[in-house]
Amino acid sequence: MNANPLKNFNQKIRSKILNSFGFVSKTYLLEASLKYSEEQERIFNEMIIETDAKNKKEKQEAFDKALYASYKGIGAMDFVNTVIK
Repeated sequence: MNANPLKNFNQKIRSKILNSFGFVSKTYLLEASLKYSEEQERIFNEMIIETDAKNKKEKQEAFDKALYASYKGIGAMDFVNTVIK
């Protein structure tokens, strides 16, 4: 049985419209938080590899990327905790 692709498309549009007005589901927030956590882990792994490099500029860029990703992840988790409470 094939799922109706139009129904999935309508669901995506509906969720984007609701998100634009600030109505966000808990599931969406948790998925966003997981996405940021995965991105943060990936960037930290890159940073570990980059620290072996001799170039100070590369090390600083890797550190800045990891720090920015951690801020996004912390902000998403804080928002999730606020909404769930």
